[in-house]
Amino acid sequence: MNKVKGVVLTTEGQQIDIEFEQDTSLKTLQDAVGGFIQCVDLLGLTMWINEEGKIDNLPFNPFATILWEAAFGKTDLILGDIVLTGLPDDEGNLTSIPQSFVDLVLNPSAHKAEECDSYDVEMQKLTNK
Repeated sequence: MNKVKGVVLTTEGQQIDIEFEQDTSLKTLQDAVGGFIQCVDLLGLTMWINEEGKIDNLPFNPFATILWEAAFGKTDLILGDIVLTGLPDDEGNLTSIPQSFVDLVLNPSAHKAEECDSYDVEMQKLTNK
């Protein structure tokens, strides 16, 4: 079975790489967000959030909210830690977070300015799946 790579983005701004098996994905995702999960597909990614974040009055997650707003506008706030993975494949299985997203968005200081020229091309590949 293939391992899935994801990134946890905490409300404190920490970025934690995770890797898990398909058959343990529910428990892994629930543990990472601290409760029941809800998935939201956006910008070539799946964002996994705590389904009861507002009910439980979890802390505001600014980075997750920025991702939400990029996809849907200023229509909601994301509360609590989140996990980012890739979009599901054609059979509905989880996929790993695209390395291009990690490189260009989560770790931009690790790249030269000319490397960012390929960002539009990479985002088109991710969103025109």
